[in-house]
Amino acid sequence: MVPAPVFTYYSHCVHRGNTTMKNTALLAVALVTLAVSGCAASLVYDSGRSWKQQECYKIPDQYERQRCLKSAAMSYDEYRKTVAQEQAR
Repeated sequence: MVPAPVFTYYSHCVHRGNTTMKNTALLAVALVTLAVSGCAASLVYDSGRSWKQQECYKIPDQYERQRCLKSAAMSYDEYRKTVAQEQAR
């Protein structure tokens, strides 16, 4: 059996260390989330763009298909610039 003062001191140290570890882990998760969020938007856009290109190939009319593929070829950076210009109006 452990004497009360030692147990109290020991549990205080564990509690303090545990809180610090939780705070550090929370900070790490927050930083990773912020770093990945920019990439995630680009990945979502690119996957949608790939889907749209696949759908364009299903269009029988060559002129319409080319027009669809041209609009689907816009990169994420071009898309962001276009959206920013439209919002500025």
